Amino acid sequence: MPKININNFLTFHHLLKTLNHFNKINFFVQVGAHDGSMHDPLCSFLSNNEWSGILIEPQEEILKIFKNRYKNRSNLLYYPLAVHPNQPRVKLYTIKNPINYSQTGWATILSDRLSNGKSKKELCIKDVKAMPLMDIVKKSKFKMIDLLQIDTEGFDYEVLKMFNFKIFKPILVQFEFIHLSKNDYKNSINLLSNNGYITIKKKNDIIAIKKNKINIILILYYLFFRSKDSMKSRFGFN
Repeated sequence: MPKININNFLTFHHLLKTLNHFNKINFFVQVGAHDGSMHDPLCSFLSNNEWSGILIEPQEEILKIFKNRYKNRSNLLYYPLAVHPNQPRVKLYTIKNPINYSQTGWATILSDRLSNGKSKKELCIKDVKAMPLMDIVKKSKFKMIDLLQIDTEGFDYEVLKMFNFKIFKPILVQFEFIHLSKNDYKNSINLLSNNGYITIKKKNDIIAIKKNKINIILILYYLFFRSKDSMKSRFGFN
């Protein structure tokens, strides 16, 4: 029997699809929300479900695009700021003249994140408001969080450290690891493991799912959704 590589077989989309089928996703936090569309793993789900969410994005004009897309939704809370454990204001580094829309997603509070590929004159540096992540959650009055999605161009481990896994226990977590140092990567995996998660390494992201939420029914439905989408993609089946 051929060996299955779990990192290749399990995808965030199909895990989310399976959990959503069982109504396990109702409240979420997205740190680095951008416009709610570009490279956004939650976009198709948010458009088709009435999830309640906290959307955090330091680029105010970009976040307005997100807000306008869901202008009829009252259960989405928007915060045009950065997250930081102790600084009320931080420097935000972006591309001054993006050559394509994708580069508008290159926004970071780490001064060296964009310096390798861009000179200082190509960068825009803006002073933006910041808050600790859990202060934002408290302000939002969320009593439950089922999903935590993070994409902050290298600050992801710091965001994970700010999240209180003792109070909130999201069933699914995803963050971008590709810009983390080896030490931060290792520490992020340990943090999640110590809080009862199994982790799945993808090309750019880490998916983490609560170990005690995995059961045979969930696995069977995951296999069903994954197989169905595969057949649809290959043969055009509905």
